Amino acid sequence: MAIIASTIFLVIGLLLILGFLYILFRNGRIKRNGILTNAKVVSISFEKGSENEEGFSGIIKVPVYSFEYFKNEKIKSCRIKGRSNSKVKIGDITPVYYHPKNPSKDYFLPKKDFFVKYMYLLIGFIFLV
Repeated sequence: MAIIASTIFLVIGLLLILGFLYILFRNGRIKRNGILTNAKVVSISFEKGSENEEGFSGIIKVPVYSFEYFKNEKIKSCRIKGRSNSKVKIGDITPVYYHPKNPSKDYFLPKKDFFVKYMYLLIGFIFLV
C-alpha cells in the first residue's frame, strides 16, 4: 500500500513540475516571438469559484485588462482576463506580451504570472519528497 501511495505522490509531483515547465516555455515563446505593450485594468469580474461538495467555493475576483494592437494596418482593442484574486485597481497598468496572430489567447502578463508558475514547481517538489 505504501508503494502505491508513493507512486501516486511521485506522479502528482512530476505532473506539477511538467505544468511549471509548460508555463515557463509557453511564456518564454510568447516573450521571444511576441510584442510588448501595456495593458490597463478596465474592470473587475466577479465569478463563481470552482464547484465542490457544498456548492461553489465562493466568489473570485478576476481583473480584466485591455490593450491595443495593430492588425492589417488598423488599431484593434483586445480584452483579456488576468489571474484570479490579483491585487489590482481599475486603471492600473501592467506590461503584457502578446502574439500578433492571436492576442486574445496567446498572451503573458510577466508581472502577474510569477506566483502561479512557481507555485506549481514548489508543490511539485513537495510531492516528490
